[in-house]
Amino acid sequence: AFASASLVGAPYKYHINLITADQFVYNTYFYFPAENKIIPNTLSGEFSNTEVQFDNLNARPQDGFARTLGIGPSFFVNNGKSAWGFHMAYRNQLSAIELPYEMVKLLSENFDYAPYFNQDFHSDPFSIQLLSWGEIGATYGRVAIAAEKHWLSWGVTLKYLAGFDAASLDVRQMDYQFPDSATGLFHTFDATLSYAFDYNNSFGSGNLFKMRGMGLGVNAGVTYMHMRDESACACNGTHAKKYKYRVGVSFIDIGAIKFNRDAQVTRLYTSSDRIWNNI
Repeated sequence: AFASASLVGAPYKYHINLITADQFVYNTYFYFPAENKIIPNTLSGEFSNTEVQFDNLNARPQDGFARTLGIGPSFFVNNGKSAWGFHMAYRNQLSAIELPYEMVKLLSENFDYAPYFNQDFHSDPFSIQLLSWGEIGATYGRVAIAAEKHWLSWGVTLKYLAGFDAASLDVRQMDYQFPDSATGLFHTFDATLSYAFDYNNSFGSGNLFKMRGMGLGVNAGVTYMHMRDESACACNGTHAKKYKYRVGVSFIDIGAIKFNRDAQVTRLYTSSDRIWNNI
């Protein structure tokens, strides 16, 4: 947690990290039993649809999130009353919000789900967002109040952001049906598709981390501790309380990246029937 005000006054002087990796996946549709080891199998390219135990087929919109985080060399120095640090990271975020349940089912079945053929569906607004970027950040924190009963610290991280890939699909309205597994019939369609990647060579050498945009970001936070005991420690099996209670507030990932290479915005709109073949 960069820009954490808790860095100030921590019970150590130095914090050094060589490399950290984190993978997080969450969704409301598919269930992956733990024994199927979905994350290791996905990373090794051995994932199979047979590992999905069931899908949540109902009328409720579905959500999904995925995050990949890799933190490279980073370090922090705590001087007691102040702290500073530096970090490097690679990050990838994917979100799908309010996807209509029938669309998720069709996508998961590669549009080959006979019970849905020739049915008319209406979709309320939904979005799919993808962002991949690297960041270099500098952190500074300081103690603002150090009294007997009240202790308050703050921290700020400023980040330079290098944008690699991005995609955004915002659907405002969609009425459609699938006569068969290869054809989509759209009665109305109102959406915006934005992207910044080379779809002809997305996995080519040197393309995955090609810089297509840049921006700035900031994290900020404050931490309050009541009745903080700076000398508290675990000695002879007894644990002294470091504080009576602690409260913190953080604002994370405030910022933006402007993409100006391999970038395009397309309006997708029709109010009359359009056929999409070979979908």
